Amino acid sequence: MNIDMTRINRLTIELQMVKSRMEELRKEYRVTAQSYFNEFVKQFFDELPEVQTIRWLQYTPYFKDGDTCHFSVHGIYFSNAKPDQLDVSGYTVEDSNPVLWSTEGYKYNDDLIEGRPYLNYMEKPMRAFTEMVNSISDILPDIFGEHVQVTITREGIQIEDYSDHD
Repeated sequence: MNIDMTRINRLTIELQMVKSRMEELRKEYRVTAQSYFNEFVKQFFDELPEVQTIRWLQYTPYFKDGDTCHFSVHGIYFSNAKPDQLDVSGYTVEDSNPVLWSTEGYKYNDDLIEGRPYLNYMEKPMRAFTEMVNSISDILPDIFGEHVQVTITREGIQIEDYSDHD
């Protein structure tokens, strides 16, 4: 059997060109998504001045009972506390009576904001933020890293190692 090496070489080159283009598109996607994300964060903080900190964990589990492990975002929390008042899970550490909210069905405190329950005033922007993060979860490891805690404030984004998980 005679193998047409010219054709194989041409197909290999074409495949490499497609792969290079795909990598360029992924980089463009990451840069664009990060730009939109930064704009969204600024708008979020402008619309909800009560929120001081947004925090979540992102990682791929090390083990999942034999199932394939996939990267995901874990627990997006919003708080009127500064980051140093919160522990890694988002729960408060200092006794400063901060409020912690989440769109994942958790509300850790029944305090009102300006006399209104947070759900009436804050749920829509917090859900939009959560949906934005989840919509770009495929590139979050490229943006923030893997096995990290992401903390966002008006001053910027802080990334800390979070490799001590399941």
